[in-house]
Amino acid sequence: MYWVIPTLVALFITIFKEIFKKNVLKHCEPIQFIIIFYASMFLFAQVTIDRIVLPTAGEFLLIIGATICYIVANLLGVKVLKEIRISVFKPVSALSAVFVVLFAVLFLNESFTRIQAFGIILALLPISYISLIEYQRREIDFKHAGYLLVALVFESVAVIFDRIILRTVNVYTYFYFLKLLLIISFIIIMYAFYDCRITKSYLKKQSFLIGLLAFATTIGAYAYFFAMSDPQASAGVIKVIISSSLVFTTLLGGYYFKEDHILLKGTMAAVSLIGIIFLVLS
Repeated sequence: MYWVIPTLVALFITIFKEIFKKNVLKHCEPIQFIIIFYASMFLFAQVTIDRIVLPTAGEFLLIIGATICYIVANLLGVKVLKEIRISVFKPVSALSAVFVVLFAVLFLNESFTRIQAFGIILALLPISYISLIEYQRREIDFKHAGYLLVALVFESVAVIFDRIILRTVNVYTYFYFLKLLLIISFIIIMYAFYDCRITKSYLKKQSFLIGLLAFATTIGAYAYFFAMSDPQASAGVIKVIISSSLVFTTLLGGYYFKEDHILLKGTMAAVSLIGIIFLVLS
């Protein structure tokens, strides 16, 4: 049960991360945010440089695969988060937990009982209901829903890569090379497809807040990787527990940004939490 403590640490940090990320994104373009965000995390990772071990060619190819998945998930996810309400984004994005459970069964040979299946249904139905309501109210349109769906699938595949890679690669090595590849990739993408650039004035205005967010996220990311590295852990269960942050993020974020229908969203999110409890206790 070693994985439980780092998973709960990752859960706690995730609760507040999306709220602050949404606030920061109000003042910058997603690609700018992503580059500074990951660059800050990479700088923080320098304190673990003595624990880095060069991966084998096969392991490095797997890290590249995870990087590609995280690139797509980040670009689409951050774009949608910037443009829609957080109390809409968080419940829908939590669907990635369901994809992870399914992919873990298919690719990692993880199994789940009838109780776990019931928990998945309980977690899925309220989130789907909230998503349908927001679509009918035009709070999320077809384009954003499509972006989110693609982002969720790629994020879920990235989690499967995490689990596979961390079987043989230590947490510090994986974190280090993953962030390095992400930074390089996003810089290339920015210069190839975006007009915005990272200027000195932008760094003066945004680097402190993004740096604070990156510091907290770095702790959460290490905790998540340590949980995933535990041979006794289940990738699906870990992801579902972390996704339960949607209950608190939806309520706190909706209240902070003064959004509508918070009680309904909170109630439905609480129902999904019951499903998550079934998954954890089964």
